[in-house]
Amino acid sequence: MYINMKDLCYCSLITENIKNSKKCMIFKHASRIFGQFGIWILTLIIAGCTSTQISIHRLEPPKYPIEGGKILAVVNFKSPDYAYDAGEIFASSFVSRLAPTRYYNLMERSHMDQIMAEHRLAQTEYADPNKAIELGKILNADYIITGEVNAFSVEDINTIEREERSRIVGYYQDRRGVRQPRIQTYFVDVPVKIREATVSASFRMVNVETSRIIVGESKTLNSKKRGYGSDGIASLPSRDSLLTGLTDQITDYFTTLIAPHPAQDTRKLEKGKTPKSKDGYRLARSGLWEEATAAWEEALGMRSDDPAPYNNLGVSAERSGDYEKACDYYSQALSLEPKNELYMKHLKNAKQLRDLYNRPYKE
Repeated sequence: MYINMKDLCYCSLITENIKNSKKCMIFKHASRIFGQFGIWILTLIIAGCTSTQISIHRLEPPKYPIEGGKILAVVNFKSPDYAYDAGEIFASSFVSRLAPTRYYNLMERSHMDQIMAEHRLAQTEYADPNKAIELGKILNADYIITGEVNAFSVEDINTIEREERSRIVGYYQDRRGVRQPRIQTYFVDVPVKIREATVSASFRMVNVETSRIIVGESKTLNSKKRGYGSDGIASLPSRDSLLTGLTDQITDYFTTLIAPHPAQDTRKLEKGKTPKSKDGYRLARSGLWEEATAAWEEALGMRSDDPAPYNNLGVSAERSGDYEKACDYYSQALSLEPKNELYMKHLKNAKQLRDLYNRPYKE
């Protein structure tokens, strides 16, 4: 069959054009896809640059709506017979955790001791709520806290465990003539000490005026430490440190029930439209919140139409526990951008916390 070379070249040219056309279509389609992807990535980058999620330490409202600013006396808890000082340890731990909250006007224990000595009273007698009320009236306190230590003990268990070990007892040549060690397995007795601590306590908070118990809770905690071998046994925590640690954990829990307490949360800060707003953003991320707050307040004077400083001031107010002010700031940010989901979320959270603080006081 005779083939014309011109026809062959023409067919080849057509085939090549078809291939190039397909490649062009594929390239255009890929460019369109990756172009959209690139725009999406760029949008995320820009968004990340204008706002950031930050961890904040704020005040969490107490579990029970108890009115603050009142005089509170914490008397020694009743101790078990085998640990005569446990009640005093608990009362001191409770006071040390309540004091930083500044929610109550705590009566100094030395002042309490002086008044009780004048009336020939002993703190250990007032675990009973009825007697605690009498003591509260003598001390001129609004609230009084008392309780019992039900367990305050540490037990050591000494035992022996067998440990498998190995040693080289000689050498031999394998089939290829290579020298190999001969391993012998043996067992040794290793001393082990298990140190287990248990602390259990209950407390009651009494309103002296109404003679009613307004909060009553109990808590039990255990801690078990294991020392393996002489070095491990020597490094075990002391008996007193275990008991103190569990006591502090329990009084920490009791404190969250009746007083505001630190809590960790996350909020979003925004850079804003002015240099001052951006300065505040950087200062807050460095932990300099007072300076950041001042910068954001100054930024509002430059551009009152910028919602970012309002949002950031709301976050700052939450850190200090002023949820009323936080709601005001978030509301102002939302008034400038009514559809902003971040401001909606921040305002909702702040309102919930504000309402917790403003719950009506009930017994």
